[in-house]
Amino acid sequence: MVTLNKRQIEIITFLSSKNTHITIENISKMFDISQRTIRSDLDSIEYALKEYDVSLERKPRVGVKLNFDEREIEKILNMYEHKIYSVEERVIFVLIIIMTKEKTTFEELAEKLQVSKNTIIQDLKSAEMLLEKHAIKINKKSYYGIFLNGNEDEIRSCLLQLYKKSAKYIQLDISKYIIKCLKLDINKIKRFIELVENLASVKYSEEALDELEVMISFSLFRIGIGNTVKYSSDYINEQKDNKNYKVINDCIKDLNYNITESEICYLLKLFSGAKSTLGNFINTNSEVDKLTT
Repeated sequence: MVTLNKRQIEIITFLSSKNTHITIENISKMFDISQRTIRSDLDSIEYALKEYDVSLERKPRVGVKLNFDEREIEKILNMYEHKIYSVEERVIFVLIIIMTKEKTTFEELAEKLQVSKNTIIQDLKSAEMLLEKHAIKINKKSYYGIFLNGNEDEIRSCLLQLYKKSAKYIQLDISKYIIKCLKLDINKIKRFIELVENLASVKYSEEALDELEVMISFSLFRIGIGNTVKYSSDYINEQKDNKNYKVINDCIKDLNYNITESEICYLLKLFSGAKSTLGNFINTNSEVDKLTT
């Protein structure tokens, strides 16, 4: 059986509520993702629907339409109503939930993943082993909850790795979960990234933009609960020589957060490590840049 992710099921639900062709552009706007991603989702949906009495009609310049039997659609939607995560998926999800909350509980984790408290206890043991290389600890305090303790830079680096790792699991829609959980204005963060792109004369890939949105959201959340990165004054002064330090410093004001110099250096590191499709955020040799172009 072909497995579909949550967004693809939502696309099926959306299309089944229409009795006419819908353009890819309109579906893209509806789900706030690129047309390329929608086309990829439709490929997966079309392949999965071969097992049912449902077909996906795709007409160039007209749009897409579901031809279906009501009972078959219900069968598909009911099948995906309750998700069953693998052990590795659960461990990743447990860690991301802990990281995106000031504190949580065994009961809350069990409810989120629809498993028993004993299963969560076992998953936490695996999660603790995974965090050892980052020198991050999961603290469990009676009458308070479960929370993280460790170097802030390492915690954020770990979240980015987990986010990238989760991309191979189609059941985990981590990006949407993180943005929703952190309750931040994603449009404001998108405008911030766009402003940095314009001032630094760089354009990021779609994948890089997704990562930047998630990591900037996570960083602002961590700052909001009093956890900030801390770098030495020598390192900060060295980063100030980078012309893009000023770019970030100028753009960050629109986010209305109390951003320290260390946090600007962290954002500089995030943008420098993101994959660009045009220009380069990192200072490089101008002759090399010309030759590359």
